[in-house]
Amino acid sequence: MAFNKFAFGAIAMIIIATIYNIAAFILPMWSSNKTVNSALASEVSNTNFKAGLLGFCVDSEMTNGTTFDHCFYYKFGSSYDDLSVLNADVWSKYSSDGICKGYGNAGDVSDAEQLAYSSILATAAGMDAEQFDKFLDKSCGLVGTATMTFGG
Repeated sequence: MAFNKFAFGAIAMIIIATIYNIAAFILPMWSSNKTVNSALASEVSNTNFKAGLLGFCVDSEMTNGTTFDHCFYYKFGSSYDDLSVLNADVWSKYSSDGICKGYGNAGDVSDAEQLAYSSILATAAGMDAEQFDKFLDKSCGLVGTATMTFGG
């Protein structure tokens, strides 16, 4: 039985697609951080931050006993009212949207509003606000969209 070049191409595409799907299924959280930023040590006692293809998860405990345990999706809404204790005014405006939409909407208001939005998430993750703002900028920008397109 002979194979033609179209059959070979179809089999190769099936194999490649299967490998991509396995990687997307097995490695949804490819980056993690358990170190609390030293500037936040008085607010955050411990944290477990994981970032992946579709979003990031935060599992943190604040020094006042408040705990945050939630996954936030970049493109899909994932309302989580508990973060309002960090900044109720800003969080109430953008919490019902996906992270990237909330980040973009806050940026439409002002750079300070966008930094305040990312600061809420950064504090919950125990990370530096400016670095987290850069992380969101890349995750919600062209780099993040390309990664999501080719990775999943």
